Amino acid sequence: VLVPKNHPRIALRGKIDTAICLCVEAQCVLQEQPLFITHAMSDIRSYLGQLLKSEVTGEPLSLPSFGDIDSEIIHKWSHNPLKYLGYDHMLPEAKFGLDVAKLNTLRASIRELELQASRVFIDISMRLEREDIVAGLNRLSSAVYVVMILVWQCKNGNESVLERLK
Repeated sequence: VLVPKNHPRIALRGKIDTAICLCVEAQCVLQEQPLFITHAMSDIRSYLGQLLKSEVTGEPLSLPSFGDIDSEIIHKWSHNPLKYLGYDHMLPEAKFGLDVAKLNTLRASIRELELQASRVFIDISMRLEREDIVAGLNRLSSAVYVVMILVWQCKNGNESVLERLK
């Protein structure tokens, strides 16, 4: 079905495209990171592609994961990072460096994407048509946040935290 260029779904697809671009930029910056992190970034990039496909085809979208690590575990890590990742919540600043800044830009883009998806999929009676997409984006931003903390941990010589996650 053709829709005008100012249709909210076209805006949503544009934001998905932007998030994919930002993810690839982050992947380029993070190429020298440990395999857990580079694989997690590949999973994030893949999920964004699945999101686009799901939005276009109407197929259901599962929640994101890092390989065998499901979204519930990622959610726990993101909400209690000190316990699980060895570092408390971070508010990004220059001291964390370019790689964490790129990840935070991606995370913020995914948050904007979640808001756009909410605008598109909440109907006039306040019913959410595509809860799978909105929930998936919420969890995806948590996944990127986890990677931000792990990258910072690795930069500070705390790669052992990755072994505890497997």
